[in-house]
Amino acid sequence: MNSSLDTETNRRILVVDDEQSIRLGIKLALSQSSDWEIDTEASPSTALKLLKSKHYDAMILDLRMPEMDGLTLARMQSDQGIFCPTVLSSAFANTDIVLSAILVGIVDFMTKPMDLTELRATVQHLLWRHRRFSNLHINEIKELSLNNQYECAKYYLQQRNRVQAKQILLDLLEQKMDENSELLLGIIAELEKSYDLAERYYTEACSRGKKPPFKPFQSKLVSKDKATEKRFVLHAKK
Repeated sequence: MNSSLDTETNRRILVVDDEQSIRLGIKLALSQSSDWEIDTEASPSTALKLLKSKHYDAMILDLRMPEMDGLTLARMQSDQGIFCPTVLSSAFANTDIVLSAILVGIVDFMTKPMDLTELRATVQHLLWRHRRFSNLHINEIKELSLNNQYECAKYYLQQRNRVQAKQILLDLLEQKMDENSELLLGIIAELEKSYDLAERYYTEACSRGKKPPFKPFQSKLVSKDKATEKRFVLHAKK
């Protein structure tokens, strides 16, 4: 991530979490050595009003809150045409949650308890991704480095454009076999209910030997010696 850190100032970040200590800790961590403006909110419904009335460059969103879960808030803002790049944080995330998050345009995740230095780097990277690709012409994608093509695919997933994201990832695989691209293609296939194809991508990703950093993604990987067994990795039923 170090080559792609966002260096712009005057960014506005919204933190939505029902625990006051977490809100204050995140605000302190993100405010240090930056000019970012950090708003915090315990109520998802109030957060939605803020998203309607102000422009936010990023949101850090808790999953489990008593009034409304984070995915419901993300779905409501997306359905109302409000776009805000989001990091979803939770101690309880599983594969169902990951798939639901990607469905509403969330591709960045943090597992609680969060490392605040890592969180800051994640937010910087999220800001960089949006700035880098939001005005990129589609014909320029293949001119990007392979890493940036992968990040561009994640940008299109944020935009809920799975068709374009899938095409970028397929083009990437023609240039280089990569477990991260295969994993995302497996997730897209599963969202499209193409379970056999999803399993094939997960199995190939596992064969490359590198596990993704976010734990719910790791359970998607199926080793080749288990590929003929029952598709336990696919939570959804045909």
